[in-house]
Amino acid sequence: MSALSEEHLDELRATYAGIDSPEAKAIVALLGEVDAMDDALHASENEVESLQAQLAEGRVEVARLRGLVEPKAPSASISRTTSGKWAVRWRADGKQLSRTFERRAHAEMFRAELCGRWRGGAL
Repeated sequence: MSALSEEHLDELRATYAGIDSPEAKAIVALLGEVDAMDDALHASENEVESLQAQLAEGRVEVARLRGLVEPKAPSASISRTTSGKWAVRWRADGKQLSRTFERRAHAEMFRAELCGRWRGGAL
């Protein structure tokens, strides 16, 4: 897969801008999304360069930089309920969630599946 040049993107914009079909509108919308992602990429590249310069000058702590770059590890806990079942508790989108299981092994498998989804970006 090769990258499209800025000239090619401009050519696509000019070609589809005046066409009133659903396909042309979808292409124009996608080109807008490409522009937004490109702007975000450039902003993040500029932020990285700025932080690198600050780090070289000793103005930024390494721990603070790691917090910006490395996401917090997801966690889920397993505990026994008063009814004797096993509860898996975790947070997602600011909400505390839980699910109960009859067996601890099932709770552990569910927690492992949750952590796998977090690493894969599904949660």
